[in-house]
Amino acid sequence: NFREQGLFQTALDNRNELRLRSDDPNGIVLNPFGWVTHVSRSKSGYLHRAGLTSNLAWPHLFKNYSIRDLAEFLEIYGLPSKIGKYPAGASTKEKATLMRAVLSIGHNAGGIIPRGMEIDFKEAAKGQADPFLNFVAWCEKTQSKALLGGTLTGQADG
Repeated sequence: NFREQGLFQTALDNRNELRLRSDDPNGIVLNPFGWVTHVSRSKSGYLHRAGLTSNLAWPHLFKNYSIRDLAEFLEIYGLPSKIGKYPAGASTKEKATLMRAVLSIGHNAGGIIPRGMEIDFKEAAKGQADPFLNFVAWCEKTQSKALLGGTLTGQADG
C-alpha cells in the first residue's frame, strides 16, 4: 500500500536512513521486512535530495517561462504592423473611426474607412522562434531523462 511521503523522515544522525515520523525527533525505525521502499537515484547525495521534485522543478519552471516568452514573441513579431493615415485636418471622430478600422483588421480581416484615409501594412519584424522551441525541447528531454531514464523511449523524435 502506498504511504504518503509526509509519514517519513530521515534519521538525525544518518541522512540516508528512512524512518517513520513521530514525536521523537529521530523518528521510529522501520520494521525489518515490514516495508518495501523505492529510492530513486535520480540525483546523488542524501536521501532527501534524491527525489524527482528537485530534478524536475527547474526544467518545469524554465519550460513554462519559455512557452510564455514564445507566445509573447509570436504576438509581437508574428503579425505585420498596421498603420492608419488620416488626412490633415481630420476630426477627432474621423481619427477614432480610422483607429477602430485599424484595430479590427487583425481580428476581422477587414474593415471600412472613409475615402482619403489609408492603412499601410508594414512587414513584421524579423525574429526567430527557434531559441524558444529549442529550450522547450531541452526541458522536455531533461524531464524524460529524470522520469524514464532516457529520451529515446518516451519521445517520437528519438
